[in-house]
Amino acid sequence: DRNDRLAAMESVDVSQLEGRNLVIPARGSVARKEFIGLIARYGVLPNVVCESSDVDTLYQCVKGGLGISCMDKMIAKTIDDPSVVYRDLIPEIKRQVCYGVLETHMSIPSVHQFLTFIEEFKAAQS
Repeated sequence: DRNDRLAAMESVDVSQLEGRNLVIPARGSVARKEFIGLIARYGVLPNVVCESSDVDTLYQCVKGGLGISCMDKMIAKTIDDPSVVYRDLIPEIKRQVCYGVLETHMSIPSVHQFLTFIEEFKAAQS
């Protein structure tokens, strides 16, 4: 909700989620474990109103005013909806992303380009 006090902020501190309705990833999800672990470290008790393994369902619940969700920033950037506000969570959840490629596919040009892109991106982040 654009009228929510958190929508007016540049970023949201984990402690500000206390007492808020949360729409979160389903049990067993790595994203859920990371999010619940983070808010637990800050003593925030979750008021979970919906769980889903589908990102679009989480988004639709937020859009419908059911609650606040924590979603991967790359996914959030792809959703072009002015009625939903995205804010950085402080502290942020850092993820390590891994990739695997069959050795026999290393000579495929698109695979090679992708791996080069990943290595350059990784180097730029250092």
